[in-house]
Amino acid sequence: MEKKRVKTADRLEDRDLEEVVRVGKKHRQLGIYVYLLKKGQAVFEEIYTMYNMFSRHRVRPETVETQLRLLEVKGLVQREGEIYKAVPVPVESLPHLFDYKRSRASRVGAEKSLLKNLYRKEGVELPNIQDVSPKLKKKLQQVLETAKDLVEKGDRATALDLLAHTFLPIRKTGVLWLWWGDVFIYYERKVMTAGCFHSVRFPTLAKLLKELGFTESLMVDYILGSSRKYLKKIFGEENTYPYSRSIFYNLKKLGLVEPGPQYLLELQYLRSEILFTVKDIHGNLLQLFRREWIGNPPPPLEKEGDRKVAIALGVQHIYQPNESFYFSKFD
Repeated sequence: MEKKRVKTADRLEDRDLEEVVRVGKKHRQLGIYVYLLKKGQAVFEEIYTMYNMFSRHRVRPETVETQLRLLEVKGLVQREGEIYKAVPVPVESLPHLFDYKRSRASRVGAEKSLLKNLYRKEGVELPNIQDVSPKLKKKLQQVLETAKDLVEKGDRATALDLLAHTFLPIRKTGVLWLWWGDVFIYYERKVMTAGCFHSVRFPTLAKLLKELGFTESLMVDYILGSSRKYLKKIFGEENTYPYSRSIFYNLKKLGLVEPGPQYLLELQYLRSEILFTVKDIHGNLLQLFRREWIGNPPPPLEKEGDRKVAIALGVQHIYQPNESFYFSKFD
């Protein structure tokens, strides 16, 4: 028996349709999102038809399914049965979620389209010892001992930089912005065209930081890269960051790390103060954090007066197989 086809309401007005196709030809995934925003909701068959208009040839259904899954991971699309709906977010946050460098459009063109419309030590519990490989155990011990030694010597900024680049998956130029309860929010320059914020839930790291005397707050006043010589000593590599980040991914594989909540973030550098506002994805205020600041602000802020709006993703990689690269460093 032939499956009954489901259709949603009204087709787009010609002007809206032209705009959606124009965006979609430049950036397929963004085109799907704009289509759902304008239409309200759609079933897969309608989205598939629209996608073929973007590409100007028939694509495999799996291609469109992949794009929809990625939009769901980003929190921009929700699926209810057979119906797909867009989640409206501030237009300023979208450059942090789409990689224009890999699309057919330049960043400028795409933005114009948008704007138009275990170790047990000192009371810190890491995973059960039988679950940790000897190599990983050794590196964990070295990191913890080095961090503890730095704190005892009064060099808390370097200790925090060391922990941010080992117990979190932060690259060389990434920044840990916030520790809030058992949630950590960090920014990566390399991800997407405008960089990207991520959140992760990591109770073990929260406990470790408390044991070392740190307190929950904005964490951006540590010295970026100050721990590099210690990372080189621990990992014995010139390019240490793939190895240091591997600690996080192996702890995640052991179940110590959970996906973080998805947040809408607003950052401002105003009158010698950094304001970091955390909202839920619908724009409801959850918490406002403040920090006095003089000089160049941490990225993605660039100068006094800057304001950025972004979405913090609860995953480290939108394309999950990318994580497997980091799992084998300590086998």
